[in-house]
Amino acid sequence: MQLKNLGNMFNVTLNLIPPDKKNHLKNLVRFIFIREILEIIIFISAMLAISLLWSWMVLQDQFNNLANSAILVNRDYSKYNTEIRTINSAVKNISQSSQGYFPVSPKIADIIDTLPNDIKINSIEINRTQNKITIAGTALTREAFLNYQAVCQSIPWLEKVETPTSQLFQKENISFEIKANLKNFVALPKTK
Repeated sequence: MQLKNLGNMFNVTLNLIPPDKKNHLKNLVRFIFIREILEIIIFISAMLAISLLWSWMVLQDQFNNLANSAILVNRDYSKYNTEIRTINSAVKNISQSSQGYFPVSPKIADIIDTLPNDIKINSIEINRTQNKITIAGTALTREAFLNYQAVCQSIPWLEKVETPTSQLFQKENISFEIKANLKNFVALPKTK
């Protein structure tokens, strides 16, 4: 027992390696350790690069699919967009044309209702930009023409009823033209 205690007391290690080689071995162990750490870092970096490359390829593929579907949607709906523009243009034209709407049919009916049997109307021209009306026709007699001129002057929506005096020189089959201004009609703007 004493020998065991004596051996524990004298724990002696003998290092027979020269100090240069000892330093060289320490440096070699450090180099191997650093090399293994660098190998692990390179391996992790390679794995990250592969996963990033793979995700980039997936994202690029998804982007291409999305771009293609957007092109297809635009191509499909461009026809609808063109039709909508055409319809909107037509609605705009209709709304612009209805701005100056005034019911003319009852006014023309007034002219026809007051027409005597011996007067025939060939044409009625209504100019809404100048608010003028021209009634052209034929009267059997001068007296019928003068009576119809008086009737036209009594129509409330006509003013400044005029007839050329040269039409009064004939006695029968008088071709006449009565011009008047329209009263209380909204004048339409001149078209371009």
